[in-house]
Amino acid sequence: MIPIRISISSVQQEFAKERRELANYIRTDALLGKFFEVFIFEEMPASSQSSEQVYLKEVENSDIYLAILGESYG
Repeated sequence: MIPIRISISSVQQEFAKERRELANYIRTDALLGKFFEVFIFEEMPASSQSSEQVYLKEVENSDIYLAILGESYG
């Protein structure tokens, strides 16, 4: 079975801790970890492509886009 890809996004400084905790929870949960693969941008290695290109490609390849909204976004 191919895992369902989830892209978790928010303003980087506002919810950095929450994004990491949510990604970790999904990855380590006995059931969720079997069915979902999580992408958070800060875990991407350095690339010769622009950060915008890398981000948009990962979002495009995701099945679910999860936006965490707070005081500001975008």
